[in-house]
Amino acid sequence: MNPKGDEKYELKEDDILFARSGSIGRTFLYSGIPPKAVFASYLIRFRLKDEIIDPLWLFPYTHSAQYYEFIEAKKHILSQPNINAQEYKLLLIPLPPLPEQRRIAAKIQELMQEVERARNACERQLEALNALPQTI
Repeated sequence: MNPKGDEKYELKEDDILFARSGSIGRTFLYSGIPPKAVFASYLIRFRLKDEIIDPLWLFPYTHSAQYYEFIEAKKHILSQPNINAQEYKLLLIPLPPLPEQRRIAAKIQELMQEVERARNACERQLEALNALPQTI
């Protein structure tokens, strides 16, 4: 593959990346795009066991108040805030049965699509409103 030995840093679809410094706590769900991507040293990769936890369940959890309370409690503030992998091991994740995770994740995706449609409709309304004075 790569003569530099980057294989251990290569991302696989459904890996979740956690920022451990800078914007600590921010997460990214890797979808396979771009292909053959690797992650940087300021990120922590979670590779999930899909028979136990659905990444589409965990990823929205990383945007919850409970998750951000954990981050605030664990982060170290030096010249740049950070949190390490050992501290992430202490993160308690609510874990319903896998079928329930999938049902909730599907509902979240459905609702996020509705939010996006509403956002687009609002943007179109705002554009029409902004054009109104010129029309008059």
